[in-house]
Amino acid sequence: MLQVARWVALAGIIMVGLAFLAELTKWRAPGSVITRGHKTLRTGLALLMEILFGMVWFGPSFTNGRSVAAQLVYWTVCLMICAAVFALALLDVREVAKQFATLHKRVFREFMDDTRRDIK
Repeated sequence: MLQVARWVALAGIIMVGLAFLAELTKWRAPGSVITRGHKTLRTGLALLMEILFGMVWFGPSFTNGRSVAAQLVYWTVCLMICAAVFALALLDVREVAKQFATLHKRVFREFMDDTRRDIK
């Protein structure tokens, strides 16, 4: 069971890294609507996820032979980082929804302006 968790953590490290690299290429593309704050949020989220997966990968080796208190502290820190990842993910979803609403309003406003121009 321990080996499965380590392989899942390794897969997570690789997948988050690849997803973040793909995200970076999208940021450089023309017409990107992502704000500086959203870039910072996504970078922090990716960094925390990499730290979390790294802690899961190294956790069994690090905590092996240590006292129960040390193991409890280690895995509590891991759990707190996990909670921070969830909080940042919720903020990211909120930011995406806000950007979508802004873009939707702009497109609708342009459509209505074009429609009014065509009627006149």
